[in-house]
Amino acid sequence: MINFRKKIISEEILTLAEVKEILKNRSKNNPEELSYLQKMTYNYVNEFCKLSLEDALKFRNEIVQRFGLSINTATQIVNLRYLPSLVDELEIFLKKDPIKLSDEQKEELLNLIQIYKEKIESE
Repeated sequence: MINFRKKIISEEILTLAEVKEILKNRSKNNPEELSYLQKMTYNYVNEFCKLSLEDALKFRNEIVQRFGLSINTATQIVNLRYLPSLVDELEIFLKKDPIKLSDEQKEELLNLIQIYKEKIESE
């Protein structure tokens, strides 16, 4: 029997901006060259990805470096269409992270988020 399953070589947590860039490069700006699933994903990231690739990576790295949060938690925050404005909204993402932030750190993180929200709104 022939096995047509693809072998996973590696896994990586990506921002929507990275996925968008990968699919854009794969299609060479012609979405017709993508598979059905890739087209659906490309449409999704075009709708929900509001940050540029550079800003998304910079934002994620700042969250990881300044607050010590996991890359997974930082990526989830960066990938949000509507970034949190309140500590309660932010708590949803922070609950699963092994690092526990102080109230002061949460406020600092919200200030950082606000900077990127303003970038999104100005574009």
